[in-house]
Amino acid sequence: MSEGTGCFVGGRQSGKSAFLVNASAQTGARIVVPTHEMARSLVFLSQRMGVPIKAPATPYEFAAKFTALERSVLVDEAQAVLGHFLAADIVAMTVNGFPIYPKE
Repeated sequence: MSEGTGCFVGGRQSGKSAFLVNASAQTGARIVVPTHEMARSLVFLSQRMGVPIKAPATPYEFAAKFTALERSVLVDEAQAVLGHFLAADIVAMTVNGFPIYPKE
């Protein structure tokens, strides 16, 4: 996603995480998730899809272990990741970038 930040907005079960699993496999970028439970879910999803990915990380793990090594990242549930990092409920947020419309 070298053209800038892409933003995939969709409801539950709309394929957002599967999109990121495929993007991770294609780019080699690690996926950052808000919780360890979500990390386990993404590993399970990638195994079901037959798509190998790097182990997902929480924001704190990413900051402690990977920031010096990895300059690109994919974020699943961005509002939750930011909310955990800020220890606050995100009421609204904006994103600079471009919309992603996955192929059906």
